[in-house]
Amino acid sequence: MNASSHLPLSGRRVPPSLRTVPLSERRAFLLRSHDITGNVREDRPKPARRKAVTLRTSVQYLTVAIVSACFLAAAPASAAHRARLSADLADHLAAGSQTIDVIIHADRATVNMLAARYNLVVKRYLKSGGVFQVNAGQLAALQQDDAVDHLSGDVRIQSSVDVTAESIGADQVWAGSADVPALSGSGVTVAVIDSGIDDKHNALKRRVLHSEDFTGGNGVDRYGHGTHVAATIAGEQGLLPDTRAYRGIAFGAALVNLRVLNDEGNGTASSVIEAIDWAIDNKSAYRIGVINLSLGAPVLQPYRDDPLCAAVERAVAAGIVVVVAAGNYGKTAPKPLTRIWRECTPSGT
Repeated sequence: MNASSHLPLSGRRVPPSLRTVPLSERRAFLLRSHDITGNVREDRPKPARRKAVTLRTSVQYLTVAIVSACFLAAAPASAAHRARLSADLADHLAAGSQTIDVIIHADRATVNMLAARYNLVVKRYLKSGGVFQVNAGQLAALQQDDAVDHLSGDVRIQSSVDVTAESIGADQVWAGSADVPALSGSGVTVAVIDSGIDDKHNALKRRVLHSEDFTGGNGVDRYGHGTHVAATIAGEQGLLPDTRAYRGIAFGAALVNLRVLNDEGNGTASSVIEAIDWAIDNKSAYRIGVINLSLGAPVLQPYRDDPLCAAVERAVAAGIVVVVAAGNYGKTAPKPLTRIWRECTPSGT
C-alpha cells in the first residue's frame, strides 16, 4: 500500500457528487484537490512548468534582440546627401581643379545663401539660378549641401550648321498646294541665338528687329556664323543674277539677334540659358514664335538635370518652337571624342 492510502479522510468534506463513487477513486480526487493540510489548492501552474515557460519566453526575447541587432548592424547607415554632378564636374572634382564654373538651379536667395556659406564668387545670376566659380573643395562642399539637388558645369558651346532648302522640302512649302497655302514665314519672328548678326548685310538689313548681347559686346557678329545662320533662316533674295537664286528658308520672317558666342565662335551654357529666358520674357513684344539654336555641347548629364535642356523646355512650355541642330556627328562619335556632342531636341520641338 502506498503512502497516500494512510492519509486520513475524516473531517474532509466530500462533495455529494462523489458519495456514490468508490472509495479508491474518491481518495484520489481528494488527494488531487487538497494539500496535506486539507486546504483547497490554488489553480496555478506547477513551479517546474512556470520555470519552463519563463525560460522559453526569455529565449524568444533574446532571439528577437539578437536578430534586430544583426539587422541594424548589417543595414547601412543613412547615406549622406550628395547632389548629382554632371560628368565634367565629376572629372574636375577627381582632378582637384582650382577654377570651375558651376551652374546651380535655385532661386536668388538660395544662390546668395550658398555663396555666403562657402565664400563663392557669383559670376552671373540666371533667371533659373546662377553661375559660381569654385575650386574642387568648394564643389565638394556644395555637393553635400542639402539645399543643392544637382550641379552642372558651365560647358563651352560651339557653332553648328548645315542645311539646304531642297533637302528639307522648303521649296514645296513656298509653292503651297491645293490644301496648304504658300508659306514664307511672314508674321513670325525668329530669335537667333548665335554669334551675332551683321544687320548691315544686304540680305539682313531689313530683317533684324532687336539685338541683345550676352557676351558683353554690342551684338555685332565678328565670327560670321550667326550671320550665316540668320541668312539661311530669313535672308532676302539677292538682286544680282548670280545671287537671285539664294534666299532664306523663311524669307518673310523677322529676326531678333541674341549674341552668345564670342569672336572665336565659343560661348557658355549660361549665356545660352540667359538668352532663351530673354526670348521667353519678350515673346509678346517681338512676336517671337521660334528660337534657333545652331549650337552644340557635350552630353554630360541626364536631360532632367541639364540646365540648357530645362531652359529649352521652358521655351516650349511658353509656346515657342525651338529648332536645335542635330545629327552633325552622325549616330556615333568619332573615336577621339569620348562624349557624344549634345544637340538635344526636347519634346514638342
